[in-house]
Amino acid sequence: MRTIVIFYSYTGKTKEIAHETAKRSKADIVEVRDKARPGILKALLFGTRAAKEGKHCEIELIAADLKMYDKLIVMSPIWAGYIVPAINSLLKIIPKGKRVEFKAVSKRGKSLCKGRVKEIVAARGCKLEDYEDVKAK
Repeated sequence: MRTIVIFYSYTGKTKEIAHETAKRSKADIVEVRDKARPGILKALLFGTRAAKEGKHCEIELIAADLKMYDKLIVMSPIWAGYIVPAINSLLKIIPKGKRVEFKAVSKRGKSLCKGRVKEIVAARGCKLEDYEDVKAK
């Protein structure tokens, strides 16, 4: 079974955990990047609101063909309890029929978006096998 870890990281904390996860899972890894990365002030003021509202942003092309993988481990930082706009955008384009694990990375290790993630993944015709809140170091 081919597995890939797909992550977005603003501060580097999710990136660190994603690399650990990929190594442990013997998975490939790819980073999602937003085309217009907000500065810290804009991320704090507008990014958290956009996350809470489930908004999207333009993301760069992903450097992997997701159709080639059986399982996707998607990792997102949590802003104001919710996944970031770049991961909202990613979830809308995942190939149908994939097995998906989701890891929500935050300082407190708690998120508010499990239901939303489950709905989006199901709407893509995929199965959410696991949702985990991960406490960042």
